[in-house]
Amino acid sequence: MKRKQGFTLIEMIVAIAILAILAAMAIPSFKNSIRTNRSVSDANALLTVLTLARSEAIKHSQPVVVCKASSTTSPACVTTGSWDQGVLAFVDVAGNGVYDSSADTLLRVEVPFSSNNTITDKNSLSSLTYRSDGTTGGSITTFFIKPVMHSTEQLKFERCVDISAIGKPRITDNTTESSLCY
Repeated sequence: MKRKQGFTLIEMIVAIAILAILAAMAIPSFKNSIRTNRSVSDANALLTVLTLARSEAIKHSQPVVVCKASSTTSPACVTTGSWDQGVLAFVDVAGNGVYDSSADTLLRVEVPFSSNNTITDKNSLSSLTYRSDGTTGGSITTFFIKPVMHSTEQLKFERCVDISAIGKPRITDNTTESSLCY
């Protein structure tokens, strides 16, 4: 007598149940990876803009302003809102801290950042100016990149961009007690 090959119904149900259990265990871990990657991505984008602004200020021997921005179609600095709506970096030829498309040189527009994160700064600044020597004139601040979530685990995904007294930006996180953003 020839036996038929294949799966029985019970074997298929057991296999599907095992697959469902494994998937249920993997999904929360995957969500954490996504949150971490979004925070890291926004922190890297902000770090890139700040590093560019600092190097261009030194290169052009003129002040470079990084400010909150709201649009890529008509770039302009805004004083309201938070940094996650976007940033604008420009060489401030006039030295007034206001972007003028006819006089100033636009360096970069980064609009918007991830809608899953909020970006705020320690000193409630609406702009940051790098001087011609690459310093910020004593404006030491920290930008906080936090995921939009209501959980006690929020600090685990937070990233910070610290700007030192000499104007150098760097990324820190809350993964260890010695590297807390505050």
